[in-house]
Amino acid sequence: MEFLKVLETYKDSDRLAMITGEKKITYSQLWEHSDKLAAYIKSMCGSDQSPVIVYGHKHPMMLVAFLACVKSGRAYVPIDINVPRNRIENIIDSVSPELILATEEFMPYKNYMTL
Repeated sequence: MEFLKVLETYKDSDRLAMITGEKKITYSQLWEHSDKLAAYIKSMCGSDQSPVIVYGHKHPMMLVAFLACVKSGRAYVPIDINVPRNRIENIIDSVSPELILATEEFMPYKNYMTL
């Protein structure tokens, strides 16, 4: 959790944490959004500590999702949009996540809900 302590020193900063194309996020936005998402993850998953799948590609919300997972006490499994569909399904089946977070369009799979 040393990482969180270091990042927390920037939580009020308006410095940019990430720029990709036209999308940007500041450290303060990263901290605020990840706090909210972490609370949501905790409310959705309760005591289930299974990893959360994070699906997307080079989007600031990927950082938010990664940090939210850490803040909620869960591991995350990143999956890039370029991964073949059958590999994604194999990962989902092996992880059996309670939740899948997606920053890009995600095709439905079994009864998994994406956020």
